[in-house]
Amino acid sequence: MPRRQYLLIALLVTGCARQSDEQPVAAETQLTLGRPAPANKGSGPSGAASPLPGGAPARPPAPPPQPSFTEQASDPDLPVVDTAELDVESPRAALLMPVVGAIRREPSGRGHPLCLASSDGVPASMLSHIGLRREGACGWSDGGVILRSSGEQAMFVHARLRCESQNRCAGEGGLQAGNMGLESNAYRLRRRGGAWVIERLGLQVVS
Repeated sequence: MPRRQYLLIALLVTGCARQSDEQPVAAETQLTLGRPAPANKGSGPSGAASPLPGGAPARPPAPPPQPSFTEQASDPDLPVVDTAELDVESPRAALLMPVVGAIRREPSGRGHPLCLASSDGVPASMLSHIGLRREGACGWSDGGVILRSSGEQAMFVHARLRCESQNRCAGEGGLQAGNMGLESNAYRLRRRGGAWVIERLGLQVVS
């Protein structure tokens, strides 16, 4: 075989071998470039996992519940506005009597029928002695309180009591003449002998 033909055949064989060696590399390179990047394990600077799907921030915890009005009335640092002493057995009666008295002293509370809200379990003799009617005697009409039997304007009296012992209680009491007519004061009660000492405190809600 002439030398020139031998060289030509050798060059062709060498080129084919080089091409067959490069093809797997090109294929591997293509697969590497097309492979998705590894998922980020964290959504923030610290790398901590997101608490909610989609990377949404976690909802902050709810604030602690505020103390009720009667719980606030137990605060010994609240100033005392006035004090009364009543020779009655029931702490609820001891609370209702100054509450009703304060309502009757106000011009807006004079002459109107008063019904005790949540009057279940309260003896009828106590209600009549204080000058109150049962809750069902009053109702609502056009955003105001009325006496059902006559339709005249009336008021609801509310009184809530929370006793930590047989001798100490805290409470709230006031009136409601309509949807936007609520007045309430805080009270503190303590037993002394056979009577109750009632302190009206400098804590009031008006709406």
